[in-house]
Amino acid sequence: MKIIFLDFDGVIKTDYSSDEDKGIKGGRDWVQPELVSHLNKIIEATGANVVVSSVWRKLYSVCELREILNKAGFKGKVIGKTGNDPSGIRGREIQEWLDTCPRKSVEQFVIIDDSSDMEHLMDKLVKTYTYEGLTEKHIGLAVEMLNEGIDVD
Repeated sequence: MKIIFLDFDGVIKTDYSSDEDKGIKGGRDWVQPELVSHLNKIIEATGANVVVSSVWRKLYSVCELREILNKAGFKGKVIGKTGNDPSGIRGREIQEWLDTCPRKSVEQFVIIDDSSDMEHLMDKLVKTYTYEGLTEKHIGLAVEMLNEGIDVD
């Protein structure tokens, strides 16, 4: 199984947009369909599932997160969300999810985030930027990381 640990803010929602192009409203937040389409390309090329590592996981249930993403054209599958490490360090929360994953069959994973608090998981980070989000240039890197060591012939 391949996993994308997904942040929302700075990945599929940017701070650099006008009210007209904010995208799909989800509760008090919104995501941008164009950026979600970039996520879809990664999923189509790798078959990866999504685990939400965003702060949004504290505001919404997995079901609500799926609904927000689906309204923005998401084509993948959200299988869960990370927990809350007391330190608030994203890398530790992701590692805890990996350690307690009921399916110990995670072949590859990637973290798509605009933050760098990944500690020992920095080599798994596809770093985005708050004002541009997930762009075309990130797609190839994420696909390469998720398909690393896997025969795609």
